[in-house]
Amino acid sequence: MNVVELEKCIRNSTLPLFPDAADVDLQRVLLKVESGPGRMNLEMLASLRLQGFHLIPGAPNTTSMTQETDQNYGPFKSGCRINIRGLSHARQSFRRTLVISDIALLVFGGEDPVTGIKLRNAFEQAFNLQANVSAWQKCGAVPLTRSALNLPGARRKLSSEGEANCEDSQQMRLKSIEQANHAHCGFLTGRGCCGNALKRDAPRVKKTPVALTVRHSAARIKAIRKAEGAGQLFHATGGTHLNSNEFFQAKALETRLEEAGELEANKKNRSEAIAVEANARDILSSKGELTLENEKSFNLKHLKVLLKWKGLKIKKARRQRSTLWTCV
Repeated sequence: MNVVELEKCIRNSTLPLFPDAADVDLQRVLLKVESGPGRMNLEMLASLRLQGFHLIPGAPNTTSMTQETDQNYGPFKSGCRINIRGLSHARQSFRRTLVISDIALLVFGGEDPVTGIKLRNAFEQAFNLQANVSAWQKCGAVPLTRSALNLPGARRKLSSEGEANCEDSQQMRLKSIEQANHAHCGFLTGRGCCGNALKRDAPRVKKTPVALTVRHSAARIKAIRKAEGAGQLFHATGGTHLNSNEFFQAKALETRLEEAGELEANKKNRSEAIAVEANARDILSSKGELTLENEKSFNLKHLKVLLKWKGLKIKKARRQRSTLWTCV
């Protein structure tokens, strides 16, 4: 989904669901999005902010555990594959193939007019009310919990001292793997092998907090401006909404710094032009106007200054004085 399609999806499908949304207390709407094209569209973010919609970025690399819709797509794809397999087998006896118009039949099920085979409703099976509520609970969205951290696929870390939580089976498993690795590497080392080359420690929790900056601080604004991707932005802010005050301040700061850079470059060019003009006028005042009679009194350095003052350039392939006269 690119910038245009994301904006169209939010404008046409999401905004009509919340007609009473406004940027006031108890009427704001949070939209959780993953990293991808269009999420940093400044105009879209400003428009959504004015309407009371705040975009919350998902934690990087956690789509399979924190994105509710992704929990439904597994059963949905399985249902579609079952329909494709059944319909293709039934069409073979009629010497007919699958076509684009069969997509609706594969997704929403029904009776095939060619073979008479009945297909299941893959969309209803994956996105019904019960499946949606189950996906929300699994991700910890409704009700709001930290249940996503208990999923088997969640990455575990030991404490900074290397201890594991006895109530967390995944941490205990990680600790046992580390102990087994150390034991086997010690055995190899005792037998004269280079066992330490295979020795590894389980990942440990760093003492550095997730959010490196404080809300409403200049450090956060600078960190947002320097962030080149969703991961760096999430790490700097701890996952605050994309269209926050700091985000717009960071974009305004970036624009002002670019304008200041352009002004500095313009100032530098003007200063150089003033210096060149002063140097050129000094040469002309001491040697007079450049003519055929006094050309030999001007060396190459003088000619370069005069040509630069007039906005002309000397081509390296032309080194004869007559050519310089042509350029002047």
